[in-house]
Amino acid sequence: MDNLIGKTLGQYQIIQVAGKGGMAVVYKAFQPSLNRHVALKVLPDYLAQDEQFVMRFEQEARAAAALRHPNIMVIYDVGQEGATHYIAAEYLEGATLSQAIAAQRGPLPLPRIVNIINQLASALDFAHARGLVHRDIKPSNAFIGADDHVTLMDFGIAKALQGGAQMTRTGTMVGTPEYMSPEQAEGRPVDRRSDIYSLGVMLYQLLTGRVPFQAETPTAVLLAHVMQSPQPPTQLNPNIPPAVEAVVMRSLAKRSDDRFPTAGELAQALARAASGAPAPADLSPTVVPGRPTPTPPPVPQPGYAQRTPTPPPMPPQRKSGGGVNWLLWGGLGLGAVAFLCVAGFVILFVIGSSGGKPTPVPTEVTLATQAPPSTEVVPTPADAVLFEDDFQSQQASEDKGWVFEPGENVDTAWLAGRMTIAIKKKNWLGLNWPDGDYDDFGVEIEAQPTTSAYTEYGIAFRVTGSSDARSYYIFGVTTNGKYYLQKKLEGAWADTDPVSATSSQYIKPGQAKNVLRVLARGDQISLYINDSLVNTVTDDAISSGSVGIFAGTGDNDSAETAFSRVTVLDAEQAVASWGTK
Repeated sequence: MDNLIGKTLGQYQIIQVAGKGGMAVVYKAFQPSLNRHVALKVLPDYLAQDEQFVMRFEQEARAAAALRHPNIMVIYDVGQEGATHYIAAEYLEGATLSQAIAAQRGPLPLPRIVNIINQLASALDFAHARGLVHRDIKPSNAFIGADDHVTLMDFGIAKALQGGAQMTRTGTMVGTPEYMSPEQAEGRPVDRRSDIYSLGVMLYQLLTGRVPFQAETPTAVLLAHVMQSPQPPTQLNPNIPPAVEAVVMRSLAKRSDDRFPTAGELAQALARAASGAPAPADLSPTVVPGRPTPTPPPVPQPGYAQRTPTPPPMPPQRKSGGGVNWLLWGGLGLGAVAFLCVAGFVILFVIGSSGGKPTPVPTEVTLATQAPPSTEVVPTPADAVLFEDDFQSQQASEDKGWVFEPGENVDTAWLAGRMTIAIKKKNWLGLNWPDGDYDDFGVEIEAQPTTSAYTEYGIAFRVTGSSDARSYYIFGVTTNGKYYLQKKLEGAWADTDPVSATSSQYIKPGQAKNVLRVLARGDQISLYINDSLVNTVTDDAISSGSVGIFAGTGDNDSAETAFSRVTVLDAEQAVASWGTK
């Protein structure tokens, strides 16, 4: 569809092709109304004529647009111009993780691996908590930006578990053989644990420089996922700590029940193992009867000791004169297409163009299964999300029942999908909260200061009582890298804070965005900063109340904080989503 270059779709001026996948072409485009570049994913004409493909394409937009997370690509818009269907998303600068792996030419440094997996796990847990399974986790769907910030792309094959019955009747699945779970390869029902297996494949590749199963054909790779046990990673890289290998092997268990329940638990186990902690007994890999461990051929032994300790620079960014910035949904061009029947289902796979011979590189496939109409499992209760607001408009937030702290020293405003709290007095605190009464819960917020002035901000919870005798806890972070937990009882601050001001390496200082969480179960309160548990305290002074947000000035005369998201989950779902025990 190169003929679209120089044309306009809706409000987007198409500049150049940025990538091609099995289901769409991605263009770099410009949106004059907001003076920004976007990535425009366009369905090819031959697929736009197929109603089932259009249904999948539009479902991608609905599913992905509902996800607002620092490690998930933002979807701006979905539209149609005549017979052309498109999605507009944020335009990313950097390189895909697959390019980073290729540039490394071997295992990545272990600390860098832990950081990458942690960010991907956070994105997956967020999506899983909202009933979405990605189904195509692979390095080319992970984008590495500045400071190794990871963005998960292409929820194009994710299906909303709450509303996907009509779609699943088509019996169509999409994935990449080298990263597909055994249940996905067999056409069986999948849930979030399928994504966890695929994340385990990526972890294996980052540690060893290769995927666990390689073969001449996609069919052979799929059968290996189902029938064979992977070669232990330490046989490929003897410098991998045994505890880290145990994490990998559990994530690649054939039975989904034997894997980590959540991606967050995988990431936490990896971080512990990488720090030198011994592997827990429950990380022992499961041996599947009747599935022998293959004897691999001798391979070179890459190792961390053979490389420089600092990660290599990312591949150079391609400019418009000699290419494009990389943004790939799927990232593979189409070669010759072939069909075959294996194990009772039909596989459509891509054959490389060099001589028509299939190559053992990751290959995107479409599986037309013969599974029953319902191919998905709903692991999340419908009422698990107790409250959620992404602050798209003042009216929408007011309809959700927000209560605003009165007073001339606090201003609240809405702008570009954010609620801002501006404080205009020294040593002043402003609280906003929606109606609600929660005892056990998990709350997550996303916030960042908008000025360079010293600022305090965070979560207010178990808010109860009238304005002159109000009680609540506040979990706050400061722009100079400290956090605290304070409580106010019937209008007076407690003499002793549950957690006094403490420095934390997990806080992004200054005007950077931070994600804060509180898990409250009875008298136990756990505090999280950017996916890391920083403290757990016991305090039974306040047992229930509303949950909200706050901002404060400290010794400054004014400060302002923007909040882009608040989500409240029931405690059990928060544990499942965040990987917390």
